[in-house]
Amino acid sequence: MQSDNNNYLTHTLPVIYTALTHGLLTKEDVMNWAYHIIDQEEQPDIIIIDLVLSGSKSIQETYHYLGQGDADTIHGRPLLGLLHHQYKSSNFDLAKTIQTLYSLTITTNLNGIETNTIYYIEYINDDYLEGYVTPEELSQKIRQFLETYQHYTIYNNDQWPELDKKIDEIQAAAQHP
Repeated sequence: MQSDNNNYLTHTLPVIYTALTHGLLTKEDVMNWAYHIIDQEEQPDIIIIDLVLSGSKSIQETYHYLGQGDADTIHGRPLLGLLHHQYKSSNFDLAKTIQTLYSLTITTNLNGIETNTIYYIEYINDDYLEGYVTPEELSQKIRQFLETYQHYTIYNNDQWPELDKKIDEIQAAAQHP
């Protein structure tokens, strides 16, 4: 892979690793992504080739190759996008979605607005558990939050900086109407 793509691996592999460990992606999803990279690149990085070869081995082998990214922080927004897709397709219920949101506040790089919104959703979840809020109201808050990140996928990581910029602009406009 070329030097531009090394940056791509440095930041994308930790996101995919975190997504896999949180159930946001399956091993099959990861293998499909790796095959996609091999199809797109003239000289795919050896890590991607090893990742594809690990497909028939244990999940631990897959974790090993994904863990070779060296980002200091894990980009949280793509993970919120993956969570959006899991929640929207009903693969994650309310409890699993809230649990994952909270975990992402600890394990990834989210800004203050995003973290505070997740804490607010947890507060609404407490009200839901006590019977003060309906599941529909809680679900609506979750959907509203996660829809912002719906365009993030593991296949468009080259677009993540532009998506980040758009979200930053939306958040800034909401702070200063």
